[in-house]
Amino acid sequence: MRIALPQLSSTEDYRVLIRALDGTSGAFNPYASGSVHGLTVFKTVRRCFVHNAPSNEATYFTEFFSVDYEAFARTADAQWVRLRDRETRRYGWVWIRQIEFTYGDVGKLPIEQP
Repeated sequence: MRIALPQLSSTEDYRVLIRALDGTSGAFNPYASGSVHGLTVFKTVRRCFVHNAPSNEATYFTEFFSVDYEAFARTADAQWVRLRDRETRRYGWVWIRQIEFTYGDVGKLPIEQP
């Protein structure tokens, strides 16, 4: 389930309580993810490096392989997409030649200038 939340001003973690019409409920930790323009999911097709900026010359802070991620922004030339790494909770960029889109349209992602 995806719920749009406004950008929160604190750097502290938040919890969201959801209560269904039948009275059941659950608490969840939200995280910044996705795009209001549509869900775009990709998987890695080889070892993938998550860079601090959209450039192969930029330093990378983690790598992964064979994992699905949600992209939420792209560069103007659509050669890089932005994601949030689940383990480090940092935001970074992956080169599209290292990934394969499995759902959605990269062209519908908002353009972000780093």
